Amino acid sequence: MLNLLIGILISGATLYLALLFKSVPLALLGFAQLLLLGAAVFYLAFLYSAVRCAVEIPLAAAEIGQPVAVRIRTYFRRGIDTRMVYRLSCANALGRKKTGRWLEAGPAGGGAERTYQYEIVPDSYGSYEVCLKKVRIYDMTGLFFISRRIKSRASVLVLPAIQETAVRLGALVRNFYADADIYDAERPGYDSSELFDVRPFRDGDKIQNIHWKLSAKTDSLLVKENSLPKACPLILLFDCQKKRVGKEALNAFFSVAASLSFSVMAAGCPHYAVWYSARLKELARMRVEDEEGLYLFLCRYMEEAGAQAPSDLTELYKEQYRGDAYCFSVLLNETLEIRVNGERTAKLDARRWKEGLQGLELEL
Repeated sequence: MLNLLIGILISGATLYLALLFKSVPLALLGFAQLLLLGAAVFYLAFLYSAVRCAVEIPLAAAEIGQPVAVRIRTYFRRGIDTRMVYRLSCANALGRKKTGRWLEAGPAGGGAERTYQYEIVPDSYGSYEVCLKKVRIYDMTGLFFISRRIKSRASVLVLPAIQETAVRLGALVRNFYADADIYDAERPGYDSSELFDVRPFRDGDKIQNIHWKLSAKTDSLLVKENSLPKACPLILLFDCQKKRVGKEALNAFFSVAASLSFSVMAAGCPHYAVWYSARLKELARMRVEDEEGLYLFLCRYMEEAGAQAPSDLTELYKEQYRGDAYCFSVLLNETLEIRVNGERTAKLDARRWKEGLQGLELEL
């Protein structure tokens, strides 16, 4: 709008000079300028309501150092041909520096839709959000424009590199039984609150296990089999404060965290991934027992990680999840120190963490 104000001031100055010097040509020039400004204002007002913009990213996940395509779709009414400039910002959810830039697109060519594409190259792991904040719409002369705020966002997840390490599970982990909210669909268990299957009555079965309603319908004694809770014998605690570490160390931390969770999952041990959530202001956890659970955990963790916990994560977990039984707790902090049940097991180098993982072996 500043250029419109400048145009009005110039037109007013021209008319003032025309009155001062009693010049007809200057007066005509002043009126022509005012007519041009009026036409530009009405045309820009029409464009303001006729244009719709949105930003999108075709890919949901990307790799570090690889270009990611970002598309800006602009929808017009037929017959519009105008110049537009877009204001975009890109930020990592982990709190890294936000970058912004103006992108210019040429005339629409009379079409109903224009697609403008540019690329971003992520240099760290995390969840990147690209936001289309503002668009400048120019008139036919290209001298005047009107700004319109846009609320359109698109995100892409840059997943950390995963390297499998050796994990040995002992009898304590393999034979771990405890209460849980998830039950085994293939093996019966001891939890009477959840029904696993129904079978015919056999000698030695307890009377309280008989399914009386179903037995009455089938005219035969049927016995309920209880379910087996699928408890997690292991919790993985991730403690990283983004303010304390640089970009290289933060990338190494996420890679080691993802590698540990993947290796424990690949060894056949379901576990809870635990971190202090910046959004919830408390501990958050997710169950990881397959690849789907692993990537869901990574997606959520990289959006909420980086906040400072009020106390030690292990003690905070015991307080928040009282009565939750487990065998081992594995803590990974921002210095890449791994502690199993409070005892230091390994210390990795942020620059050569892959070499450290190759020789690392966890015995649980």
